[in-house]
Amino acid sequence: MNNQITLIIGAAGNNGLATIEALINKGQTKETICAAVRSTDKTTDLKQKYPSIETVIIDLDKPETLTQIYQGVTKVLMIASNVEQKEQHAKNAVDAAVITAGTVKQFLFYPVFGAEYESILFGK
Repeated sequence: MNNQITLIIGAAGNNGLATIEALINKGQTKETICAAVRSTDKTTDLKQKYPSIETVIIDLDKPETLTQIYQGVTKVLMIASNVEQKEQHAKNAVDAAVITAGTVKQFLFYPVFGAEYESILFGK
């Protein structure tokens, strides 16, 4: 029975897609991959491309909704978005993982790359 669930927050971006692809190609994994994205359109696109994964819509501005999404999740990979609320989003995601610490055993935060560039809004 599969008891490992990996939640990927920010799954529709380049790094999220590469992570999903790597996990699927790994082959021997017994994990369920759950892609967390911000819109129904993105969940539909991901399910069409990767029918074996689960998808969920996540709103990092509403921390009260996150603990339900984390139920049964054992690993979280959060890929930071290029938004002004990045720090609060990360805090909300980590706090939800702490609240559901009975299942979440690992939390990996993938921060921004290239923060020295002006195009990165929150890197200034």
